[in-house]
Amino acid sequence: MPRVETTVLLACSGATSASLAPQVHDLAVLQPSDIFAVTLTIGGNDIGFGPVVADCFRPDRECVRDGTLADAFRKITASLPKWEGDYRAVVNADPGAELFVVGYPLLLPLQQSDGVECKWLTPKKRLYLYALNEELNSRIEQAVRNVVENAPDPDATPIDFVSVSSALRAHELCSKDSWVNDINYLGLLDNQEGHPNIHGQEAIAKVVASAIAGRSG
Repeated sequence: MPRVETTVLLACSGATSASLAPQVHDLAVLQPSDIFAVTLTIGGNDIGFGPVVADCFRPDRECVRDGTLADAFRKITASLPKWEGDYRAVVNADPGAELFVVGYPLLLPLQQSDGVECKWLTPKKRLYLYALNEELNSRIEQAVRNVVENAPDPDATPIDFVSVSSALRAHELCSKDSWVNDINYLGLLDNQEGHPNIHGQEAIAKVVASAIAGRSG
């Protein structure tokens, strides 16, 4: 009989590291021998990335000076052990599957001149938000490396980091042809605001699919 491939979605929007246990349980009760790949993106909600962007967006707040950004950077460092534990839990739930830990796309333009559509995005805000995005990805990748290096058999540990940093290049938030949902004037009232739209999701999926195909080949 021909092989039939399917995708099972266990993710939930707005979840933090503390919310992962039900998904790990659901993964464990599936048929492990039939699962080839598991993808996981986690960390943004742990550091409050959405509220940070909302704070920077609101004209009555100053995210650079009010400590919001600094607090998010501290949360990244504090979250590293949690993320390592999450990755180990997923691997243990199905040791036969390859875990692809997917980072986050860079949501803000690299250059201030590219952010022509957002008056709220001052040079300082863009610089700090961009740095926060990069630091989040860097520490997630570090957590993956730590899991591999501390495993009994690093070469046999089925976990990889997939960078999607450039998936939205030239289509970031505030660019002329943005693939990111606009932010409401009150700031992130809808959980889709500030997230990639269908075009952005497709761009990210293409990068992830390529990484998976590279491992399966």
